[in-house]
Amino acid sequence: MKSTDRFLRVLLKTLTSAPSLLILLISVLAGGLGHLWGVGVLIFLFGELMLLFFHLNNVSYLNKLFGGEDDSKAQLNDKEVEEMLEGMDFDTRQRMRYIWQIERDLLTETKEKDVPSYVREHLNGIGSQLNPLLFRAMKIGKRRQDIMQYLTTTDERAIKRSCDILRQRIASENDAVTRSQYEQALNAREAELEAWKGIDQSLQRIDSQLENLEATLSSWKAKVIRIKSSDEAGASMVSEGLNLELKNLNDNIDSLDTSIREVLSTDNSLRQEK
Repeated sequence: MKSTDRFLRVLLKTLTSAPSLLILLISVLAGGLGHLWGVGVLIFLFGELMLLFFHLNNVSYLNKLFGGEDDSKAQLNDKEVEEMLEGMDFDTRQRMRYIWQIERDLLTETKEKDVPSYVREHLNGIGSQLNPLLFRAMKIGKRRQDIMQYLTTTDERAIKRSCDILRQRIASENDAVTRSQYEQALNAREAELEAWKGIDQSLQRIDSQLENLEATLSSWKAKVIRIKSSDEAGASMVSEGLNLELKNLNDNIDSLDTSIREVLSTDNSLRQEK
């Protein structure tokens, strides 16, 4: 989903929410009782803007709103894929483009018409799941890009140096109040460092997941060809194996997505505290 679409969805949810209706009621009462409709309008606009701002910056709210999107039925056309690739760095873009090419090759293999009906049934089942899997892969690639941008603009060594300096000041400071302030600053910096490590680990998890996805899809082409050249029992066995691999891939992506959301939510909380 594009950023504009996401914003419009948050805006729509905000305007139709219970707090929004309460703001509208208060605005009408305030304007009607004093016959100051201009004041009522201002109250309404200010309240809605504050509510929208809160929703746009509330990680838990955004996760609930967008975390339930059904990726299993999502579809991407070539233009949408190209748009997603344009926003990625070179390494991520090259890997995602290769995965996309594998997906297209597999889709071509599954669309062959001159096959027995039992083969056609298996191929249709596999082919229908390729584009949603590509969509999920592209979402992982986008997350990788976001994490890369954070890691390249946040210096781990600078955070470590700041921690060391604060420890030295705590050790040499005699004033209890000043020392307490240094200790609070050190706790914040150490939490930031832990968040950085968690995000860096998320990047490694994403890379390993994309490597697994690429290798798995690459192996599918030979298996699809086996389905096309097997008898009914053999085709069914290979197809079941592919469906199991697909389920494992989706389960792994779900786990990865959950862990990344948790890490990024923690980091966002730290930023708000700072």
